[in-house]
Order: sequence, then structure tokens, then C-alpha cells
Amino acid sequence: MPRRCEASSAVTMVHTRVLLPKGSGRRGWLWLVLFLVIGAANSDTALAESEPNPQSNNAASTTQLIAGAQRSDDSAFWNGLFSICLICVGVGQIFVYWKQKGVMQAALEVTDKAANAAKEAADAAKTSADATIVSLRPWLSCQVLFAGPLTFNRDGDAILRFQFNVRNVGKTPAMNVKVDFPQVALVAPGREHSLVSLQRQASFNRGLPARGGGMMIPGNVPITDAPGRVLFPGDDFDELRQFKISRGEIEKSIEGTTEKCFWPELFGLVTYTYHMADVRADTGFIYRVSKIGNKPFAIGEEVGVGEMELEPHELWGGFAS
Repeated sequence: MPRRCEASSAVTMVHTRVLLPKGSGRRGWLWLVLFLVIGAANSDTALAESEPNPQSNNAASTTQLIAGAQRSDDSAFWNGLFSICLICVGVGQIFVYWKQKGVMQAALEVTDKAANAAKEAADAAKTSADATIVSLRPWLSCQVLFAGPLTFNRDGDAILRFQFNVRNVGKTPAMNVKVDFPQVALVAPGREHSLVSLQRQASFNRGLPARGGGMMIPGNVPITDAPGRVLFPGDDFDELRQFKISRGEIEKSIEGTTEKCFWPELFGLVTYTYHMADVRADTGFIYRVSKIGNKPFAIGEEVGVGEMELEPHELWGGFAS
């Protein structure tokens, strides 16, 4: 049986058992002493570590402060690095925008050029189409001649007779052709000018339906549009009209003057329509009627055809629509 040896440390109160084999002699005791010394040293070290040490606490606080400062420095470093990255990203975006701006401007210029080219092409096509319509549509001319002398009836009313020659000088047929409401008016102070009356008459005509029919007046009373002639290209027709100027009108026109003479004017429209017309077309005319030499007519004086003349009004250049 091996011998049992017990050793106790006064500091740690730890019991250690060492079993020494038989016949170990001095070597065994040497190992025992060495073991006890190492144990005592370990016990002192444990005691020293367990006792509070002000210097160790201060060192720990200092270490914590240093560690906190290092963490603050690290946080500032990473924040600064993040800010630098944001600045780099912003600069990159500005550069990309600048590049894209040039590309977009070039694209917009190309788009504008394409749009302008398309508009020019559309305008050219419309102009060509309009020119084609104009060149293919009918155009009517109207020539006015005297159809008889100036005469006076028993009541002193002046009688004038005219012949209207209407010709289609266009390329397509004209439909519903009429010499529409020709009138003879007297030139006098305070009277409406013939040009104004003719313009109003033309506006009324262009407001009517282009393809025949009629219009409605208050009370749903229809005003039918009587059909006119169909005039083919190169064809013409003559129409005779007689006009009466009452003695009362003549005397009213010369009130306030010393000369007993009057100046008649003839004005009117030739109206018509044609295929694909949006509005009614018309040809207007205004003539000054006088004796040869641009002289007025005297009241009660009859004048032959060879002694009269028709002159286009100086304020009228003629029109056709």
C-alpha cells in the first residue's frame, strides 16, 4: 500500500493529497516539495488578484477612456469617409447629368428638325392640294353691257337696261349659277357706299349652305334656294335685267345741290357652287354708270346706248371667291 501524505496551505486552506510509491526515496520527497512550492505561488497570485488595487482601477479607467477616444476617432473617420463617398457620388451624378444634357439637347434638336420638316412637308402638301383645287375648280367672269337706252316713264322714273354675260373660265362645271340681286344705287351724300352693300351681300351668300338646300328664319320658316344654272367650262349665258330708279329717289339724291343731275352705280354678285366646295363662291362687280366722258345724267333727259359708258369703280378691284 502506498503511503499517504497530506499538506495544507495556510493561505488557501486547500488540502492536497500526494501518493508516493514505495521505494521512491529522496526523489519522491523532492517532487513533493516542488509541488508544494508551486501551489503556494499559485495561491499567492490568486490572493493578489482578488485584492482591490487602486492603480489597476485607474489603469482600467484610462484604458476605457482611450478605447472610447479610439471609438470616437473611428466613428469620425467612418463618417468622414461616408461624406467623401457621398460627395463623390454627387460629383458623379453631376457629370452624368452634364453628359446626358448634351445628348438630350442633341436629341431635342433632331426632334425639332424632324418636326419642322414634317410641318414643312404638310404645308407643302396642303399648298399643293390647294393649288390643285384652285386649278381644277370653276371660275366665273361677269361682263356687263347696256341692253337699251336710258329712258323715263310717265312718273319721271329712270329706266336702265343691262345685259349680264357670265362665262365659266375654270376647269370644272359650276353649279347653281345665278346673277344674284344686282342693284342700281345713286351716289349721294349720306347714302351707304355700294362697296359696303356688296361686301354685306357677299358675306350673306357665303353663309348659305354650299350644297344647295336652304336656311331657316325665326318661326322655322324655310327659305328655299332656287336652283340656278349648270355652267360647264368654256360655256356662258346672257341675262337681261331692267332697273327702275324712282323720281323721288333721284330728287332726294340731289338735295342741297345746284345741278339737277344724278350718278347711278350698278353692283351685284354672280353666285355659284362646285364639287368639294366648303362655302359658296361668288364673283362681284361694281360699275359707275354715266354719259361718255364721265358726265352725270340730267333729270328727264333720255340717253342712247352709244352715249353711255360703264366704268369699273375706282375703289373696286373686283373679287372672286
